[in-house]
Amino acid sequence: MEKFDTSNCGYELCKASGCLNALRDELDTLYQAVSPFNENHTQKSAFLLAYESARNWETLNSLVTAARDIVNEQIDELDRAPESGDHNDIKHA
Repeated sequence: MEKFDTSNCGYELCKASGCLNALRDELDTLYQAVSPFNENHTQKSAFLLAYESARNWETLNSLVTAARDIVNEQIDELDRAPESGDHNDIKHA
């Protein structure tokens, strides 16, 4: 069996972490629109919340999808890795 490449796994998981950090930043930005609505239920604050939510939806969805796909690919790689030896007997749930 071929040796499990931990360097690539680390790189890919760093990319997933970057996606999650960007997602956190996007959610922080969205919270700035939610906060005024929670404090003041006006038509203007509702409009701003709807606008920001719609504007950010694709970005949020893309970041979640990218992070999920990267993690799933790495789990698949672990599943294909040798049962023992080359990858220090890595086990996962």
